[in-house]
Amino acid sequence: MYGKKRYDKVFTRSIGTYFVFGHRKIFLRSSWELIAAIYFCLRGWPINYEDTRVEYDNHTYLSDFRFGKSIWEIKGWIDNRAKLGQKAFENNGYKFRFVSRNEIEKMKIFIISKGVNIISILGKAYDCKRNGAIFRFDATEYLPETLNMAR
Repeated sequence: MYGKKRYDKVFTRSIGTYFVFGHRKIFLRSSWELIAAIYFCLRGWPINYEDTRVEYDNHTYLSDFRFGKSIWEIKGWIDNRAKLGQKAFENNGYKFRFVSRNEIEKMKIFIISKGVNIISILGKAYDCKRNGAIFRFDATEYLPETLNMAR
């Protein structure tokens, strides 16, 4: 999957993207996180990205997305560290949810149903990565309704 120009596939790692909406800018570390962020915007959910950290066994775990007391962790696979992070969040009163490849695919279908060409967006992100650049996705350009929720 890596190194091939296949925009219909989900490239999970190393596609750094600045996700801009309103006056906010966040740096997403993978295409799955980009898909999730677009999905959340289309749902009208305010994005809180990597803003909550918990401690466990002299380590810390940083959340991907937080909605109130609910953590959504984007994971291709669940390793021991992720399980420890889940337990630490739950011990601190959070609901914890791993978002799998199947859920990412469902998010893509929802995004496409809203008229957003996610395949083209992922292709542009991948081209930037291949050329040593960071993709800047302006949600205010592609998703004007996100301006109402940008706080």
